[in-house]
Amino acid sequence: PEIKPIVAEQGPDAVSRRYLAALTLLSLVALAASQSLVAYLLAGVSAGLWLTRPGPSANALVGRAGATSVPVGDLPVDFSGQFVMARLDGDMEAFAEMVGIPFGVRYAMRKMNWGVGRMKAEVTQKGRRLRVEMPPKKTNDFVVGMPGQEIFLPSGETAVVTPDFEEDRQAIILDNLKMNGGSMGLKIEMFFDSEGYFVEALHVNNQVIHRRFARLT
Repeated sequence: PEIKPIVAEQGPDAVSRRYLAALTLLSLVALAASQSLVAYLLAGVSAGLWLTRPGPSANALVGRAGATSVPVGDLPVDFSGQFVMARLDGDMEAFAEMVGIPFGVRYAMRKMNWGVGRMKAEVTQKGRRLRVEMPPKKTNDFVVGMPGQEIFLPSGETAVVTPDFEEDRQAIILDNLKMNGGSMGLKIEMFFDSEGYFVEALHVNNQVIHRRFARLT
């Protein structure tokens, strides 16, 4: 039998179908990219997100040089739960500029109201061990009261801290965190306020930001 060469379909209908297929593919890529960008902007560069990659687990720190045994006893406050940011107090624009977030990113974040109503957090607690997750891929484990724990800062640098608990305010404190080559100090506080919000207070130089998260579960 005669073997006929395979010829690509021609004509306006074929061109239209190819154009539609290409347009659909580009749309899917753009959609995925935009969703990733929104997620990144909301959880990756908002100035309060002090973790840029997973930190070492508390289990891995036990027995490490410079670390002591895990403190015993539960905290008087249970921080566990899933939360969404409901309110932002403070000059976030000035804060973001101070910590070095580029103008374009600040502009996009401002258009999204700095994540209010969008940014979520999940805290898991067992005794003095806490895991704080802020998607995407923002997770850290630490033990309150145990020295020699390493966390990651927005600048990509690391800091070794001893998370403390302040009895009077019922707050977890991470203090003396050095950013940008040691030129900038960061202090983080986590507590519940009188309205029941889970609060992340961020102190850099003279700027203070309070991100208030409403409980989902």
